[in-house]
Amino acid sequence: MLVAGELVAVGDEAFIVVLQDLGFCNRLMLYQNYVKIMEMLAEYQTSFKEYICLPKAVWNRIKADYAAKYSADNLKPKLEKISIGVIKRKFPGQSDTLEEQTLEKIAYEYFDKEIIHITEE
Repeated sequence: MLVAGELVAVGDEAFIVVLQDLGFCNRLMLYQNYVKIMEMLAEYQTSFKEYICLPKAVWNRIKADYAAKYSADNLKPKLEKISIGVIKRKFPGQSDTLEEQTLEKIAYEYFDKEIIHITEE
């Protein structure tokens, strides 16, 4: 994952990796792959409990929106609400219904709400 992708954001317990395509993101979000990745990271004594994979096109859109809205007067720009297209990871015992995660759900769950502001324009 880290070889094929680009690490773009890191929090205390989670990180975001940008990958070339949506299919690869969705494969890495599967529970069985999550378990393997967390086991590998545990060998390095990290505190990570979660990771998020984003397609490169989505990340570029987020970066462009942020760059367009960020200024000295607007240090905490409100980003557009977008669908990222990545399937939400299902843990054992969860419903079989696949649910698409929104950027808002992911960001607010793992990163400080005071830093990230996502709104619909």
